[in-house]
Amino acid sequence: MDWFKTRMVSTFSVIALAMSSGVAAACPFCPTMVSQTLTQQIDTSDVAVLAELIDVPPKLDDSAEAPLFDEAIEASKAVFRVVKVYRGEEALGETREFKALYLSDRQPGEKFLILGRKMPEIEWGPPIWLGLAAQEYLEKLMALPSGEDQAHERLDFFEDYLQHEDTLLRADAFDEFARADYDTLKKIKDRIDRPRLLRWIADPEVTRLHRRLYFTMLGVCGTPEDAKLLEGMLREGTELHWQALDALVACYLTLMGEAGMPLIEELFLKKPDLEYVKLFAVTMALRFHGEEGGVIPRPRVVEAMRHVLERSDLADLVITDLARWEDWESTRRLVRLFYEADEDAFFIRMAVVRFMRVCPLPEAKTHMEAFAAYDPDVVKKATMTWPGLVPSKAVAENESAGAGEKASGADAATRDGDGTSPDDAAGQVSVPPDADSDRPLGESIAAAGGSVADAGDGLSRLIILATAAGCTVLLMLSFWVILRVRSEPAR
Repeated sequence: MDWFKTRMVSTFSVIALAMSSGVAAACPFCPTMVSQTLTQQIDTSDVAVLAELIDVPPKLDDSAEAPLFDEAIEASKAVFRVVKVYRGEEALGETREFKALYLSDRQPGEKFLILGRKMPEIEWGPPIWLGLAAQEYLEKLMALPSGEDQAHERLDFFEDYLQHEDTLLRADAFDEFARADYDTLKKIKDRIDRPRLLRWIADPEVTRLHRRLYFTMLGVCGTPEDAKLLEGMLREGTELHWQALDALVACYLTLMGEAGMPLIEELFLKKPDLEYVKLFAVTMALRFHGEEGGVIPRPRVVEAMRHVLERSDLADLVITDLARWEDWESTRRLVRLFYEADEDAFFIRMAVVRFMRVCPLPEAKTHMEAFAAYDPDVVKKATMTWPGLVPSKAVAENESAGAGEKASGADAATRDGDGTSPDDAAGQVSVPPDADSDRPLGESIAAAGGSVADAGDGLSRLIILATAAGCTVLLMLSFWVILRVRSEPAR
């Protein structure tokens, strides 16, 4: 089961990569789905106020009959007084006191950030408690520039809060970095507090996500001495370093450039027994450098990626990238890999089929025919679940001719297009020396929008259903919590 989970993580990571817009986040190794920042929450609200808690709702009597849902909600609202309006003065009008659902144990006099939507009356959201540090933070936050050309100024401000003792401020600062683009991060290169950054990286109390961000930041502002430090971390291989191995490897390569590739190949890529989690992390780092790093030529990254093709159990980690980067020289090895893969390793065969579908070489059509005869189920699944890439013209025409013609006759079930059996094909694949290996995917990539849209529609429906189910569960849970809290005796 653990193996299946990790492989599914790999699969969805590849799908996300194929469907991404191509904009690199400031932390390419942080989650793509992060919480809304305080700025975003305020900007998307009709009203945002700093409010003081005036009166808390009384506890429900244990002996009292459980109220109806609407009654329980209304009875659980506290009274707040507006102290400052951050947004929506007109929508708020003359209102200076209001009620909002309150489940906290904070006492009257405490301050909260409360957001509301006008529909047509203002519906207030859950209060967000603000200590003195958070109140000062919010005042400075509202004064920050909002233009894209000044985005780096915002990051400069949030850096000081990345390890703040207030969890709200620490989380908000992290989300601001995670949402910024990589080019913006590079603009504050000279203003990043490098000594402090190194202390954070060495601190065992720093979370895994924050450590990933800090390695990425160090890649922007680090020195050759830092590269030596990182090499020591890679060679030591402590659990602390493995937790952010993808960002650690990427940081090391950013500082070392192409000269750092031999160490990564030695420690990871050339090891035939390297565990999946570590290999996955290293391929993520290489993927970053193949796409956005800008310090290592892509052909050198491809060369390193090819080592993974020797892993008949994990080669699918890189086949996607080799297809996107048009590494048609790997065609011969991939054909062999298809036939060498165990039946249980369907991930490998599917990845090879997907590669061959976008390959512009003339023999790609022949190999697809042989694959369809040898393992039709895998070919069918691979052609149905491949967002982001579409077949080359030759393969597309072949597929449109109908699946029935691909495997007609007993001979077609055991022979490929040039008369050799699948078992022989591994050693007899021919790649023409004049193949245009520099040719871009051209119309294949241009037409990818259709495949992405189809996959996106299905994914959207799944997300909608999951969201609806989640909201239902949360609503029921909230009602249960309200009843429990309101029925507890006062402390």
